Amino acid sequence: MSKKSREPKDELEEEFEVEKQLALDELRPWIEALSEEELNEPQMSVGPKTFTPLQIVREIEGSTEYGRLFVRRLSLQRIELASRKEKTDEC
Repeated sequence: MSKKSREPKDELEEEFEVEKQLALDELRPWIEALSEEELNEPQMSVGPKTFTPLQIVREIEGSTEYGRLFVRRLSLQRIELASRKEKTDEC
């Protein structure tokens, strides 16, 4: 396989790793603020499966299929929030 044919996949993986780190950085303060009870309560669902905050972090850290979905959702939320802030700053 030539170097050129691997580049897009490598770039996508590098982008995911950056987004993954941003997601973990954003989640850590939330996790640290939760009580022991809250850490074990389901907080997010994907299809029929629900996840506690600690499970969400493990999924993201492990780059599982669900972890990648969480990273994508958090990235989309970050973009949406930045867009809203930009619009309110323009007003």
